[in-house]
Amino acid sequence: MLTLNRKSSYRMSIAIISILGLLIGSTFISSCAPEKKGIAVFYVTSQQTCGNITVEMEDQVMEIQAVHQDGVNCYSENLSKFLLPIGTYQYHASDNCTSWKAWVTVKNGECWFEEIQ
Repeated sequence: MLTLNRKSSYRMSIAIISILGLLIGSTFISSCAPEKKGIAVFYVTSQQTCGNITVEMEDQVMEIQAVHQDGVNCYSENLSKFLLPIGTYQYHASDNCTSWKAWVTVKNGECWFEEIQ
């Protein structure tokens, strides 16, 4: 049979309170951590003959309106950019003649470039 005196009971209470504090604190800190995100960028390098291309992904819809003959970087203007949590996503793109489906992988703090051809 285990007997506790006042001193050991007090120490056990402090240990339990400390453990609970650490658990609650780590839960609070992890829930406040910023969500990791990246950007999926869609573009074309030649003029489209069947109208603008619409890109749909994760309940977002954007239209590619500008031609980027020299390619793009993450800071290029007039791009269709999707800001998303890290992960792999399927997109659907279409114009008046063609339809495309493929996957993009978004990594933390990076841009994924997807040329629609």
